Amino acid sequence: MKLSVRIPGACAVVLLGAAASSQAATPIACNALLNQTIEGATITIEWDETTDHPGHYRISFDDAVFADFAVVQAASAQVGADVVITKDASNNITLKNVLLASSLVLGIGTFLFAMRWDASDPTRETRRSDVAFWLHLLAAPLIVHPVFELLGLTRGAATTLDAVLVIGLYIGLGLVALAIDRRALLVSALAYVLFALNSLFQTYGAVELSVALTALVIGSALLLLSAFWASARRAVVTPLPNGLRGKLPVLDRTKVAAAA
Repeated sequence: MKLSVRIPGACAVVLLGAAASSQAATPIACNALLNQTIEGATITIEWDETTDHPGHYRISFDDAVFADFAVVQAASAQVGADVVITKDASNNITLKNVLLASSLVLGIGTFLFAMRWDASDPTRETRRSDVAFWLHLLAAPLIVHPVFELLGLTRGAATTLDAVLVIGLYIGLGLVALAIDRRALLVSALAYVLFALNSLFQTYGAVELSVALTALVIGSALLLLSAFWASARRAVVTPLPNGLRGKLPVLDRTKVAAAA
């Protein structure tokens, strides 16, 4: 944003922000400006303004700025995970994490679509189960990556709180994987858990052994889960309501096949 200010002779402060924000204006001493600017001159001041918001909001543009939505689209560009709408060199709006949010919505939609195919073949005897497998394989990274990216895990070393949160999310994903009898979510999130645990061990002094300890902990956990997958799945699925349990893959396909 730009604001042209005409400096009076007895200037004491320059007030910025009042013309563009409902917040209180910030006084800044302008003696230095007056020393370099003759009385009555016009200077141009620029500042960046960030608006925090708890959820989503709608942006309205004046017709004099953007005539219609097609012009807004033409002025938009994808920059990383953000979308930047540019009016000119000095005025733009950055919509943060648009790509991540879109990927997450697409991933959830794909996951629900995969569950629809899975529900149509609970015994996994037809090609519908194969279709569901590939859909789950597509949905998993679309769900997992945006979630961990929005947590900021890919922007630096993980803190203790980050590591605990990542492990908690991984356990949650593991429960979902057990319920639907698919491992794609666990595989997609594995790299983030390895990174978080490695950072956690380094934080508490095990720098040289961090990789070995991480491999030992994760490897042992996954090995035990694989060995007791059927028992763990039964423990997760059995308490679920009958209506939901009926849409999930059967617990023991061997008995179903024998009965048929």
